[in-house]
Amino acid sequence: MNKLSGFYKTAFFIPIVISATALGLMFMMFFRERGGLFNQILAIFKIKPVTWLNSKDKPALTLTSMFIPMIWQYIGFYFVIFLTALSTISEEMLEAAKIDGASNFQATIKIKLPLIQNVTRVVMVLAITGTLKVFDLPYILNPIANPSGKTFLLGTYMYHTSFYANQNAGIAAAFAVIIAFLGVGLSGIVNLVFRPNKDI
Repeated sequence: MNKLSGFYKTAFFIPIVISATALGLMFMMFFRERGGLFNQILAIFKIKPVTWLNSKDKPALTLTSMFIPMIWQYIGFYFVIFLTALSTISEEMLEAAKIDGASNFQATIKIKLPLIQNVTRVVMVLAITGTLKVFDLPYILNPIANPSGKTFLLGTYMYHTSFYANQNAGIAAAFAVIIAFLGVGLSGIVNLVFRPNKDI
């Protein structure tokens, strides 16, 4: 793992350095109903083209299509954090566990996960706050939240309310405060569940 960790870190970190605009445009081409990469793959198996974005009767499919590039962009960042944390665990400790008869699964549950508990807490907070404030990718892929506004996310709904729907900056500002309170509240819950491990 140590020999390949550098390769894994680079490979998984690449998406995070790509701008959201470029990533959104790339996935828009992938999701095109005519000539898109995903529908071309489906055509190989004689499957009819799918309306991935702006589907009138399948908002869940549209949301899923929006989430795919969002997850792909950020999961590598969290992967690198976890991989770096795991690389700091003493090999002697793991070898001692094997000598005592611990399996790889037991070593993961009893040793590795507790040792990276603080890192897990930080990653959870970053993931929650990042999800609440995400705006750029969803807006590029589906700016008017088709169908009929059913695929708005928190950030895109706030923007739409402020500049398009009723141009009501007051409601948008109140919504921004709600998002901030949600972030603080959910982060607090994560800190309660994953209490800081002072022994590490």
